[in-house]
Amino acid sequence: MDNLTINSINSPWPFDYENPPKFVPFWFENVNTFRWKEMMIRNPNVGWYACAVYLTVVFALQSYMKDRPAVNVRKVMVVWNTFLTIFSAFGFYRIAQELLFNIFQPDGYYRSVCVREGRNLPADFWGMLFVLSKFFELGDTIFIVLRKQPLIALQWYHHSVVTLFAWKLYPWGEPILSYYAAINYGVHSVMYCYFAARGLNLRIPEPLAMSITTLQISQMIINTGNNFYTMAMLYFGHSCSRHPTSITWSLFVYISLWILFAKFFLGRYFSKKGAHIKVRSGLGSRLPKSPKTKFSLILEEGTDFMVLTTSGMWGWRKCEELEEALIMDVHLLAQMSTVVAQSIRQLLQLIGFRNLDVFMEWHLNGDIKRNARLSVLGMFA
Repeated sequence: MDNLTINSINSPWPFDYENPPKFVPFWFENVNTFRWKEMMIRNPNVGWYACAVYLTVVFALQSYMKDRPAVNVRKVMVVWNTFLTIFSAFGFYRIAQELLFNIFQPDGYYRSVCVREGRNLPADFWGMLFVLSKFFELGDTIFIVLRKQPLIALQWYHHSVVTLFAWKLYPWGEPILSYYAAINYGVHSVMYCYFAARGLNLRIPEPLAMSITTLQISQMIINTGNNFYTMAMLYFGHSCSRHPTSITWSLFVYISLWILFAKFFLGRYFSKKGAHIKVRSGLGSRLPKSPKTKFSLILEEGTDFMVLTTSGMWGWRKCEELEEALIMDVHLLAQMSTVVAQSIRQLLQLIGFRNLDVFMEWHLNGDIKRNARLSVLGMFA
């Protein structure tokens, strides 16, 4: 196989698969990936169309849900996240086995990012599924909107740019793409498993949640480094199967996501601003008596909080940015009868919570910080 530094971007770059193969494909992996690459080359705007539809639907649905109650999609999300966990884990296994084998050969790292040899159909097939899965994963944002959780820019930007990126680069068959797909599959297998566990109301230690974001940031750093390495190889005159357009796309995507994920990580886990309550009437922690007096909850970035509406319905959302998250009529809440409160407690016990206080505490702080619970419950006393 020719290993030119500059290749045509108007036609796919086919692999000369190893014969005999080191990694034998399963029956369902015997797919002509070259035809898929030709289709992507002939239809370069599919990713753009998909992202336009995606963003339109997301923000239109967010507007539609503004004055409507959150939709309970917990069971659907558990199935969704479980499927993506299994899918990502298997994709990681099929690509990483080839990638690791190549890395541990003589000049392994250089050959794994620059030389188009030692390729097998299973890794190419799962590279194709990696591209197609980015369209499927756009559905993650729909769940966020239906549950009325805050939609941060990182969420929709990340899904959009990765979809465009994958559709653009896969047909070129650059060796470095194995790193992109394998690392992303690996991170997603952990991330979606975490989401599925949360959907099952399993208690997740905060260090584990932090480690997932750390893995995301590490993914960006590693692939940024891989691109700088291939640029150095080209600069010093070594043969490397990269195209300038691919390098430009890669650096833009990974550096921008690196910055956004790092900002999210620092804001969520290392913000010095804690959860507290601001009473607009200036009465401190005392319950306002005027039916027109309202208060705002200002919560730490990333904390969960619970809402008890005046109609007696429960709901919750996640605060990703420090803001005045909720305004409620405290007077009406204070007038709730003891019978209603007892009914709510009994209902919560049936679904696994010991009592009303624990429910509020759990939603306010995943690691159950007593101070936040007491300060908030004091407002409802």
